Formats: sequence, structure tokens, C-alpha cells
Amino acid sequence: MKNTKSFIPLFTPIILITLLTINVYAQQKKHDHNAVMKQDTASVIEQYKNIKDKEVREYMTNLHLEMIDKTKPTYKTWNTVCPVLGRPVNPKLKPIVYNGKTYGFCCKVCPPKFQENPEKYIKNLNKTGKKFIGKVE
Repeated sequence: MKNTKSFIPLFTPIILITLLTINVYAQQKKHDHNAVMKQDTASVIEQYKNIKDKEVREYMTNLHLEMIDKTKPTYKTWNTVCPVLGRPVNPKLKPIVYNGKTYGFCCKVCPPKFQENPEKYIKNLNKTGKKFIGKVE
């Protein structure tokens, strides 16, 4: 019994260092995960571009983008269809407030177009903002 008791003080620092290393590693992995969740669409596509199988590549890219999308806030908008393209509004995209109304858009391409000439695109929506009545350019 005396021999085992003398080894316990020797192993205690090793156990503590091991636990500390595991904790640091876990924190680093958590940090990396947060960085992944902040990626934009282009960097996600770039990350998976070398996968040869098209179906696997598309599946992984879409799964990753879906995970990122779930971390974004949702916005309430006056309209339900995009005033630029007439597609359903994406509630994850930041809207634009113009003349007291909050306008939502279907994609990242539409807000800059809207900002160039809001009156032109507002005419594409009916009075409730639920129907696209204009023309897509």
C-alpha cells in the first residue's frame, strides 16, 4: 500500500495538465466553430469546391449554408415579395427602411438596386406588398 500512495502525488500534476489541455483544446474548437458560422456564401462554396462528387459537394455546401442561416436573426418586413425580382422575401436578409416602410428582399443583389431608385421598385408591389405587379428587368 505504501508504494501506491507515493505514486499518487506524482500523477496528480499529470492529470491536471491533461485536463487543462483538454479544456484549452475544447475552447479552441468552440472558437473555430463560431468562425465557421460567420462565413459568407462565397467562402463556403470555396471551402467545398474540391469535392469531386457533385451531389456530395452540393449537399455539404447547402448543409453548411443552412447552419449559418439558422444563426442569423429574422426581420419583419412590410412586403412578402421582393420589389426588385418578385420572389419571396428572405427574412434573414437585412431590410431597408424607406418612407417609413421596411422593405425586404429575396437576395443580396436586390437591396443595392432598390437603393439606387426606390420609387421605381416600389411600383412593382401592390398596396399590401404581398403581390408583385411590375416587370423584372
